[in-house]
Amino acid sequence: MNSKRRTFALVILLFGAFMDILDTMIINIAIPSIQSGLQASSSAVEWTVNAYILGMALFIITGGRAGDILGRKKMFMLGIAGFTIFSAFSGLAATINVLIFSRAIQGITAALMIPQVLSYIQVLFAPKERAGALGAYGGVSAFATVGGPILAAFLIKINLFGLGWRTIFLINIPVGVFILIAAMIGLTESKSINPLRIDIPGTFMATASLIMLLYPLIQGNSMGWPVWTFLSMVVSLIVGILFIVYEKRRMKRNQSPLIALNLFQFKSFIGGVSVATLLMIAMSGYFLVFMFYLQMGLHFTPLRAALAAMPFSIMVPAMTGFSVTKLAPRYGRKVVVLGLIILALGLASVESVMHGAGTSLSNWQLLPVLLIGGTGMGMVVAPIIDFSISQVPEQDAGSASGILNMMQQVGSSIGIAIVGTIFFNSIGSSLTSAREISGFAMGERYAIWSAVGILLVTIPFVFLLPKKIHHHC
Repeated sequence: MNSKRRTFALVILLFGAFMDILDTMIINIAIPSIQSGLQASSSAVEWTVNAYILGMALFIITGGRAGDILGRKKMFMLGIAGFTIFSAFSGLAATINVLIFSRAIQGITAALMIPQVLSYIQVLFAPKERAGALGAYGGVSAFATVGGPILAAFLIKINLFGLGWRTIFLINIPVGVFILIAAMIGLTESKSINPLRIDIPGTFMATASLIMLLYPLIQGNSMGWPVWTFLSMVVSLIVGILFIVYEKRRMKRNQSPLIALNLFQFKSFIGGVSVATLLMIAMSGYFLVFMFYLQMGLHFTPLRAALAAMPFSIMVPAMTGFSVTKLAPRYGRKVVVLGLIILALGLASVESVMHGAGTSLSNWQLLPVLLIGGTGMGMVVAPIIDFSISQVPEQDAGSASGILNMMQQVGSSIGIAIVGTIFFNSIGSSLTSAREISGFAMGERYAIWSAVGILLVTIPFVFLLPKKIHHHC
């Protein structure tokens, strides 16, 4: 494939990645509007976010293997088509249950689409050219992360055709159709020579275990924590143990397990996965609470809330490149430890500022503390990926990246369930009867300090990482 054709293919793939990251980021801004528009409960609000993340987490490795076996172009196009269709379903949802279902299917279709992006980059570009393509991918990710909330707030503000929050999903329709047509023209089919098989029983067991954990965590508060919620979490643990036993058996039989457990023999991988998962547990819960509190507790408009959060979003990608190229090679895992401490300090400072300012909180008061938090986050997110696979053999790097990605998504789901539950439990199960600022302030305080605590608990796991990054050849 010539240079122009490869560039065109890369642009198509990056558009697909942009759609996924955008949909992950915009939802936090739109949640209060969705909750008001569909008269949703607090648990339903959490599921609106979690359904997408969970759907993607559980099927992202399966989606990658499906592309290797059936064809990456087929899976990318199937993912885009499904994503577009269920974006329409989300935008037109008449009830919260329809929206949650549509978001879950959106997540599953994203899991078919996203693995093909990185696989195509690996196939289309030689090792010397790959850094530029991956840099473009990182740039698009950063732009979507920063721009997503702003775009959502703008769409809600202009209220196009009176559709309000629905436009954040409906905008995917023309973009999706464009990508689908472009992919049909610009992508050539690609398959793996020796693909790993799809582990359907393993996927089913992992799905069952996580749903039995997350469903009672999210629903328990609104139901008064009946006995079955605790039984479900116990059964989730049992199914999780059975899943590990089953995966070990598949490995011994050479049957392509969903999770290659042999990778956990490397301390760096255990440490990296633990840090990445705990980081996402803390931060996904924090972002949900932060955005909800600004809009529903302090009555910020969506646009003002998005602009308030922007310093953090800008600082993360700005610091990421510097930390992974300059700081981590020189100071090793100390950078990750320092990053976690700075991030925890940033979140604690955010809570302190919000608590002190009360209803008179301004964006300018949040600016310095969000810059601190974003600096810490940027010092952790990129180096931790490099550290995680530093001791993993090169031939297993793809599997390691897939597991790391999946566990980050799983961490996001758990974080929304745990930190979100702490928040909503504090303000009451019925949002319509809990408008008092004191209730929201208490919920915000408990939730953010919980996130800070999780970040501090993460620090000991950093010492499982090597002192310096050294990749196997």
